[in-house]
Amino acid sequence: MAHGKPVVATATEGARELFGQQADLVDIKEPVKLADSISELLDDQTKRNSAGEANRTTAAELFSLKRMVDETEELYRTILR
Repeated sequence: MAHGKPVVATATEGARELFGQQADLVDIKEPVKLADSISELLDDQTKRNSAGEANRTTAAELFSLKRMVDETEELYRTILR
C-alpha cells in the first residue's frame, strides 16, 4: 500500500481490517475469481494507477510514524491515569 500498488487479496478478517475498501478482496474459496481480479488489474493501467494512489493515501493516513507515536503515547497516558 505504502508503495502505491494496487492490492488483490483473499477476504480474510485481517485483509478486511488492513485494506478496507482499498483492495479487491475475493472469497478465499474462489481461486478463479482471484485470478480474474489479478488479470483485470494487469489489463487496466488506469485502474491500477487509481487503486495504487488510493492505497498510498490510505497507508499515509493510517500507518504513518506520527500516528503510531501519537496513539502509543495516548495509550501510555490512558494506562498511567
